[in-house]
Amino acid sequence: MSGSVPARPLQAVHLLAALASVGIFLVDILTEIHGAVAVLYIVVLLIAAPSLRSRAVAAAGSVAALLTLTAYLYMHALQPFSSSTLRLLVSLVAIGATTVLLISNKRAEDLLRQRAELLELSRDMIFATDRERSIIFWNKACEESYGWTRSEAIGRKPNELLLTEFPDSMEASLAELQKRGSWEGQLIQTTRAGQRIPVLARWSIGKDSAGQVASILEVGTDARPGLAARDALIESEHRYRTMFEHAPVAILSEDWSGVKRALADLRSRGVSDIDEFVCRNPEFIQGMRKLHSFNDVNRTTLKIFGFETKEAFFGAAPRLIPANYQSNIHMLRALFYGDLVAQGRRVLKRSTGPDMTVLWQTVIPQDDEGLRRLLFFATDITRLVEAENRLLDAQAGLARAGRVSLVGELAASIAHEVNQPLAAMAMFASSARSWLSRPEPELGRAAADMDRMVFAAEQANEILFRTRAFLSEETHQFAPVAIQDVISAALLLVQRDMDSDNIDLQVSIGADLPCVTGDSVQLQQTVVNLLLNAVQAMSEVDATKRRIELVATAVQPCGVSVTVKDAGPGISAELSAKVFEPFFSTKRNGMGMGLAICRTIVEAHGGSLEVIQGEGGILRLWLPGGGDVRVAAANPFSDASQRP
Repeated sequence: MSGSVPARPLQAVHLLAALASVGIFLVDILTEIHGAVAVLYIVVLLIAAPSLRSRAVAAAGSVAALLTLTAYLYMHALQPFSSSTLRLLVSLVAIGATTVLLISNKRAEDLLRQRAELLELSRDMIFATDRERSIIFWNKACEESYGWTRSEAIGRKPNELLLTEFPDSMEASLAELQKRGSWEGQLIQTTRAGQRIPVLARWSIGKDSAGQVASILEVGTDARPGLAARDALIESEHRYRTMFEHAPVAILSEDWSGVKRALADLRSRGVSDIDEFVCRNPEFIQGMRKLHSFNDVNRTTLKIFGFETKEAFFGAAPRLIPANYQSNIHMLRALFYGDLVAQGRRVLKRSTGPDMTVLWQTVIPQDDEGLRRLLFFATDITRLVEAENRLLDAQAGLARAGRVSLVGELAASIAHEVNQPLAAMAMFASSARSWLSRPEPELGRAAADMDRMVFAAEQANEILFRTRAFLSEETHQFAPVAIQDVISAALLLVQRDMDSDNIDLQVSIGADLPCVTGDSVQLQQTVVNLLLNAVQAMSEVDATKRRIELVATAVQPCGVSVTVKDAGPGISAELSAKVFEPFFSTKRNGMGMGLAICRTIVEAHGGSLEVIQGEGGILRLWLPGGGDVRVAAANPFSDASQRP
């Protein structure tokens, strides 16, 4: 592109045109040429037009026509139609036609200039050749990429300048261009510095009025960034496949996009609680499996399931990994509520051999394409579960040992509890014998006393049954437990100790406490231990000030808190952590196992047991309400567990 014309030459051109116009006008009115000189205005327009805009050209043409008409009226206003009039009309037509042509040409030049500016701004290498394949246009990107300046490139042939290498041949490319009007392909071209670069080329032709090729516009894009990106993508895919196939954990690629759409449809129909919906429509879990499919699995997956090939695994997958409510509900919740992570555990079958327990996890993308290739990471935790079960058995044994120790401490209370119904039985038996020994036996009263004896015997049997269950070695199954029933049973065992020590017991149990999932015997043992710990902590406190407060309340979002507070000296902050360690005790003859066993039991139930600083000794027990204790609700009393 040429630079703009300097201001001073422009002013000189405009002044020359103005003087020429005035001169033509004066000649026209002061000589006998009689209008023929008006045609010279066309010369003035031709001189001025290159430096004027379209509107200025139109204005100049109008002025020329006005001067021509003014001169005619001045010289021939009163004369009838003559040759001068004809010359006037010819001059006006010539001036008007010239003005129109100049404006059209000006607009065409403006359009070409704008296009040329756009070509200069393009980052693509753009050049044009004539029908002889000589370069007639060379943009700035060509200069920067190829190293040849515009002046050096103009007039040269591009295939000679750039040593162009065609995919087939130049003749074949030109033949296709002539046939189709365009051509695309990858070329190898050489820069001025001798560097060979791949170029994605696009050619198009411009034709003249006769339909012949007048020029060829060639647009080239440096293919090196694209090739580098392609190579990087190939390398990334290779790394991904290597990591996927050789990962030490099982990885399954699955398509869950159909399930996501089904859940979105449920939400659009007004479903807001997926758990409630699945509970009412259990067949949804089975139907969901029809919308789900496996894409790929890695070598570790084949190994743990016992398969040699992926095809064999895919054929058996519906049988080995069937729909399972306990596992699938975690995934449905995550998809329905838009969670980013889901995890769970489930038991799966192998092709041969025993079943295995796996822990699965996944990160859930939020786009449909990502859901089509959702990755699940599965870890075989069968041995871990077996070790966990052995640990639970050991904990159960430890808890039973604690219960046996408690029975020793509660022997007086148990004897007292059993003695009461036995004494009642003896009294009612004696009374019944008296009624029967009379000359006229009173059978009705004797029968009533015998009924009371049966009731007393049932009371004694209930006490012995609870004690036997408390000491039982049987492994208790977790089940829904009402915490108020646990507290009531525990109070019966420690009531005698409290009465003998003149302890004022205040019990407050909140309304609508949620059930907890657990072992009622172990939970009862925990409450008994906490109460006895409070009793023993007040051994040196004045009898009139001995007081225990037991408060059970519901804790949001779902849980139960049981707080036992005594009037003893309390537990210092330094000892708060140590009191739960085995064999640590602040009592002179204490074994230091009570609170350690309590914490072990509580944590096995997914809860927590902690010391609260305050007046006297305060221990707070928290248990999650309902659900699976292995995936328990967050502890609301824990700083590290905050719900969103």
